[in-house]
Amino acid sequence: MDQNFKAVAPEDCQSIQDIRDGVDEIDLALLKLLARRQAYAAQFVKIKKDTGLPRAPDERRIAQQIERAKALGIEMGVSPIIIEPLFRTMIAQHVEFEFREYARLG
Repeated sequence: MDQNFKAVAPEDCQSIQDIRDGVDEIDLALLKLLARRQAYAAQFVKIKKDTGLPRAPDERRIAQQIERAKALGIEMGVSPIIIEPLFRTMIAQHVEFEFREYARLG
C-alpha cells in the first residue's frame, strides 16, 4: 500500500475501528486534494478573465476528464459505478464554483 498512509492497510484490518481509521485518513487526504483542485479552478477563472476567454465550460474537456478518470480508475481496481458519478459531480460543482468565482471577480 501507499507509504504515505499511517492507517493499517485494508487487507490487514482486524477491527471496525481499523477500517474507520483508514477511511478517515483517506477522507482527510481527499479534502486536501479537493482544496488544491479548487485553488486551480480559482486561478483558471483569473486567467480566463485576464485573457478574455469565455466562461462557458469546455464540454469536450469534461468528457475527456471523465473518460480518463474511468480508464485510470479501472486500471487501479476502482469500480466504474463509483468513478463516473463521482467525477461528473466533482466537475459539475467545480464548474459552478468557477461561475460564482467569475461573478465575484466582476
